[in-house]
Amino acid sequence: MSSEVTPNGMFGPMLIGLVIATMFSGVAIVQVITFMRHCDGDPLAQKLMVLFLWFLDMLHVSLMFHLVYHYLVSHPTDELLVWSFPAHILIQLTIMPVAHGVYLIRIWKITTSTRKYIPIALGCLVFLNLVAGILIAIKLFQCPDFLCARAVPVKPVVISVLALTFCIDFLIALSLGHALSKAGTNLNWTNSSFTMLLAYFINTGAIVGLFSLSCLVAFLASQHSLILVSIDAITTRLYVNSLLGMVNARHYFQPAESPTPLDLRPGFPSLRISVNRTSQRPSKTINEVGLPLFQPSPKSEDIMMLEVMVKQEAHSRKT
Repeated sequence: MSSEVTPNGMFGPMLIGLVIATMFSGVAIVQVITFMRHCDGDPLAQKLMVLFLWFLDMLHVSLMFHLVYHYLVSHPTDELLVWSFPAHILIQLTIMPVAHGVYLIRIWKITTSTRKYIPIALGCLVFLNLVAGILIAIKLFQCPDFLCARAVPVKPVVISVLALTFCIDFLIALSLGHALSKAGTNLNWTNSSFTMLLAYFINTGAIVGLFSLSCLVAFLASQHSLILVSIDAITTRLYVNSLLGMVNARHYFQPAESPTPLDLRPGFPSLRISVNRTSQRPSKTINEVGLPLFQPSPKSEDIMMLEVMVKQEAHSRKT
């Protein structure tokens, strides 16, 4: 068989994408631990969603490791299509609708009753995209080797899925951005700090939309390479991290609690040290969807106050 269809040599870009995706998976683990430490008051459904998303993320990375190890280490000349190749695509196409669904729930909560058609319409697009993705995975499961996989007439379906994914990500980010701009009168779009802008850029899914567009461009530019798979691996990690960042935003941007004095020495004189992590901070930093408000935060300064209390006792004199 010609070297054009030999998988050996095609997995270089995928190996690079796997390394980057693994680093993002490490970030996701940290975010899951952060969520589990501060999720006492969260509903059970949200806790299960986070755990399910983390499980899918770990499963997807494991399948990619099996795929790359199979073709680069154990069977470098194998031209058969290993089972983990279509399986990891199926898991990826499961993570995307879950992520989109959580974003749509957020949009549903913050939109008025007259605009409920927006998340409903986006939900229909997500379902259509899921069906098309499952169709691609089923076709790949039926292929014994790469030659058969390339001969499967799914190119229009793949292009449709990639284009529709980008449109969904763009519309979700646009809808959330518009809703957040109406979240309150204390929003300041012109004086926002870079941290706040970056938080909105990540948590609204805008950064995922850029990678979705790059997936479409990569497939149109090189349809017979695995560059698309490597970019998809990174994009899937961004879906997971964006959602985890959204549910953890209240922890990252919560107001500082009032300082508690610490008695260092009892008796006379009495010393108290009160440590403030920050000077004055706004009372509200989180809006209705768990994202930081567009509001410049004051500079944080460590202030240590030393309070000396002198106790005086009245003594009666004998006359």
